[in-house]
Amino acid sequence: MMIDNPATVVMLIDRMESQLPIPAAPMGQLARVLGDQGVKINTESAVLTKRVFYLADMGSMSCEMTATRGAGAAHVVSLNHLRIGPDQPLYHDIWAYQRNRKRRLAESTQ
Repeated sequence: MMIDNPATVVMLIDRMESQLPIPAAPMGQLARVLGDQGVKINTESAVLTKRVFYLADMGSMSCEMTATRGAGAAHVVSLNHLRIGPDQPLYHDIWAYQRNRKRRLAESTQ
């Protein structure tokens, strides 16, 4: 069973690339993992997505992300671990992708 709809992924990547950089915030697990690596970040930290990738169906859509303060190293993270603000033009499209991907992942493990 495919998790992502390839046409949806291509369309969303194209739309996201036209809006880069996209401000976001890391979700809890991502903030903890990066914090364990010495990155000063929390779930309220502002980050910027600078590039978008598709790492196949199992890898999902991913983004090159840097912290906006003291940028330091870039990290490639799953789009599902970023929270896009509702004031962003692609908020609804990104949220729908995240919701559908989580639902399909849950269905694939049953």
